[in-house]
Amino acid sequence: MSGYQGSQLTSEIVSAAVASFNQFIVEIPPENRLDTMNIIPHIDSLHIVIDQCLSTERLFQVQGIAEKFKNLGEICRIHCEFVVGKKYVEHCLAIQQRLLGVNHVDVAASYTALSSIYKDLWDLEEAKDYQQKALEIEIEKLGGEHVTVAKSYIKLAKIFMELDDLAQAKEYQQRALEIQIETLGGEHVTVAKSYSNLAVIFMKLDDLAQAEEYQQRARAIKIKKYGMEHMLGAGHVSVAKSYGILALINKDLGDLEQAKDYQQRALAIKLEKLGTEHVSVAKSYCNLGLIHKDLGDLERAMEYQQRALDIKLKKFGAENVSVATSYSNFALIYMDLGDFAQAKEYQRRALTVEIKLKKLGPEYVSVATSYSNLSSIYKDFGDFEQAEVCQQRALAIKLKKLGAEHDSVATSYSHLASIHQGLVDFEQFKKYHQLALAIKLKKL
Repeated sequence: MSGYQGSQLTSEIVSAAVASFNQFIVEIPPENRLDTMNIIPHIDSLHIVIDQCLSTERLFQVQGIAEKFKNLGEICRIHCEFVVGKKYVEHCLAIQQRLLGVNHVDVAASYTALSSIYKDLWDLEEAKDYQQKALEIEIEKLGGEHVTVAKSYIKLAKIFMELDDLAQAKEYQQRALEIQIETLGGEHVTVAKSYSNLAVIFMKLDDLAQAEEYQQRARAIKIKKYGMEHMLGAGHVSVAKSYGILALINKDLGDLEQAKDYQQRALAIKLEKLGTEHVSVAKSYCNLGLIHKDLGDLERAMEYQQRALDIKLKKFGAENVSVATSYSNFALIYMDLGDFAQAKEYQRRALTVEIKLKKLGPEYVSVATSYSNLSSIYKDFGDFEQAEVCQQRALAIKLKKLGAEHDSVATSYSHLASIHQGLVDFEQFKKYHQLALAIKLKKL
């Protein structure tokens, strides 16, 4: 068999396999797509052959192959197989750019798919770049008031929220909401989702009253649309998300038992619908660990954090921001246990991972959090000089990224006041105490 015949045969086999997998996928309702786990190993094996086929350019001639690649990429993403999923979407994008040009709306859709995968991989700068590319094409081709543009604004809002740029996140989410209300009406379910997203942003901005108002608006739309039975009894992942948001709000309000109840409801739905090793399940374990820590149940807190870490390490590997967050959470638990050596060890692990990830840079807010946590550990050790060094590093990042009047800046000022009290430097103690108080008074 000649090389040409061999490549032709391989391309035909690959094309047939891709078509077969897609047929299997489209026959499954969207809400049951998690039932596709059994084909993931086969999709994983298939992508290795595809590079060779694309190099012969024969697959470029197969009608609809690009969209089929993207579907396989999305299925991989659903099952947290992000690296393989990225390869399929990149194959899709290469074909689309060749056949449709670089400014086609289908190319924009592939940029969005890649952005989602990079966000899942916590490469937020790449996620932002791809989503902004998608947005530029969509505005040019569809106009600034199209619902697809609103979706890109929402995705960008979520990315900027993870980047701790809450002002930009709020702006994008509000733009999306305005488009949705104008095009879909004020009682559409997607409007409810935007209200929920705004609730999370305002919660992070420490405006809990506004957060609760937006969440109640979302809830009212869902009750009107689906009925109370759906809201109370349906085991849908979107309901789990609502429970998760309510858990976070109640935790910040100090109602830890209610927060625990909501988070356990969210976890139960996720375990049933997503399986035991999904990254969203890890997130619920992590949040439950923090709640149990605040309740003083440190053994249970440790157990939940370990479950979360096990999933994250399996899905992301050791050098991931989410893994660093788990290390920080362990440090907080060990501090409460009075094991300062272990606390320092875990916090140093977190900081090492965060700094090592060049995608974060040295001025990312999670790095500030790690410095602040290390400062608290050194302070409890009685090493006030090292505590001040770490807290000053944290403060410098917070001032640059969050602004001079953010509550987190006030927290750093309060910590510095306490450190200088330990150093018997009452002039500096007074200075930092007054700076913290000034910010808190403005929030009243």
